[in-house]
Amino acid sequence: MISTHCPICLKQKPYEDLLSHLSQHGYDGIQASILLNYDKTYKGLIDHINLKLPEVDQLDERFVLYKKFLQETYRFFKPLPSEYEKLDVKKNITELISIYREILGCKIFKIKTRFESSEPATDIDKYEIVVLYSIYEELLDYQNELKQDIEPSQIQISCPEAVKRGNTFYIGWDHIEFRESKIAVKIHEIQRELTFKIPSSQLLLNYLKENYFKVRFKDEQFRIAFITDRKLNLDQSTIQRIDDLLKANSRDIEEMLKNVELKGEFINVENLIKPVVIDKPNDGFVKNKHEYIQLAVTYCYGDDKVYSIRENYNGKEEGAIIIEYKRSHHTYLLVENENLNRSAHLYTFDKNSTENVEKVCGFYLSDKENKRGIIKERGIDFKKELDTVFNVKTLYHSDFKKYRDHLLEYLYKIG
Repeated sequence: MISTHCPICLKQKPYEDLLSHLSQHGYDGIQASILLNYDKTYKGLIDHINLKLPEVDQLDERFVLYKKFLQETYRFFKPLPSEYEKLDVKKNITELISIYREILGCKIFKIKTRFESSEPATDIDKYEIVVLYSIYEELLDYQNELKQDIEPSQIQISCPEAVKRGNTFYIGWDHIEFRESKIAVKIHEIQRELTFKIPSSQLLLNYLKENYFKVRFKDEQFRIAFITDRKLNLDQSTIQRIDDLLKANSRDIEEMLKNVELKGEFINVENLIKPVVIDKPNDGFVKNKHEYIQLAVTYCYGDDKVYSIRENYNGKEEGAIIIEYKRSHHTYLLVENENLNRSAHLYTFDKNSTENVEKVCGFYLSDKENKRGIIKERGIDFKKELDTVFNVKTLYHSDFKKYRDHLLEYLYKIG
């Protein structure tokens, strides 16, 4: 059944008109067709059933190919913040993903009804419901990861007022936070944090704002213009001019970093890994961490170690830990972010391999966006890049018992 309502703004139009209408929201023809091809009479029903998925051979070449096809087709259901900014939907990103999940729920429930009919289910039906339900669950995890990123409380209340003229805000250095290859701009008046790609940016530049940028360029202002309440007008914005400023003053900036003796201290990866020896489960280091970290630390013994690191989460620094479990045949590295909304990852290395912590830490310190999506979608071959024994295992924080069972399976059964 084809919907006659726009799922984004609920306007009612004929199907052909809706295809054109969705292009105004920022969707291409294929995406628009997916957004309209569902039966809304099934809306919300998936939440009231105990769905039993059919068994499929995950290694079957047909399933692997069809899974890849569906994941690529529905890739736009999981937009990066930078992709979301290009849409004109007048909804925040978590509200938009809720709409996507409702559409997927309807599609999944319709396939379920086919299983219950007299006609035998095809392999394609089985593949489709398994993959779509997997995407449906991933979107919930992604929503949880994004929630804290859009909370108004994330905007610093002490941020000075921006000067507004029409649809344009004029901001200065106090509104800007330098990150790796990008900057974040906080505008308290609209309770938003915007990110812009600035290749010359790095975290260390935050240490030069008071004594360099706000002194040498104290009268510098940058424009951020909007077309609508949420859609940026990049042609009229001048924020990207910061990249030219950084390049033009690169020698002075380099010298300033050397003078304050920061560069070597913060760029050296080894200095960012701080091993914390856990003598007992209730050690002071973990008592204020979430329950999944506390559980994982209780499985440490012998030469196992806990490392404290800073994860670069889409340009923001967040606290994280790496737990190194040394077992008879393998060494396991569990990466846990201190934010409960972030999923965890378990890496497996041969027991004789070296520099495992440095390799994994380098990935989480990198400026790659959506690291958890990259891992989930096998965007990196970790067996090749980091010399892991198995593919990386994702552990979610939605079910404590399931998390514990998965961890125990690896640490005490696999080796």
